Amino acid sequence: MIRIYCLEKNPAGAMPLFQEFADMGDAWPDCRALGLAGLAWCYASMKRYDMAITTLHESFYVALELPDDDPLTEELHKAALDLIPAPPQSPLPVSPVPPEIQKPERSEAQ
Repeated sequence: MIRIYCLEKNPAGAMPLFQEFADMGDAWPDCRALGLAGLAWCYASMKRYDMAITTLHESFYVALELPDDDPLTEELHKAALDLIPAPPQSPLPVSPVPPEIQKPERSEAQ
């Protein structure tokens, strides 16, 4: 069911299933990591980026404790990350160099 919702890009349909997995707790960390990764994808798909980032962070933390990587969890991590826009780059202010610091121009005769 989860794959169908993901293929159809239906985060609202997938969210309750992912929430069930995420709520499984520490006894099933692999299921919890999958659920959190899925929730992050759902939030990112719905443009709720703050929730997506928070949930993705928690999923990464849980997944790090697992002995093996789950391909579906990794796929959902990547899908969520691809949907989250990068923060805008703020250009550094460029101030002109004061004349007293500028290098003197070299003349052709030198």
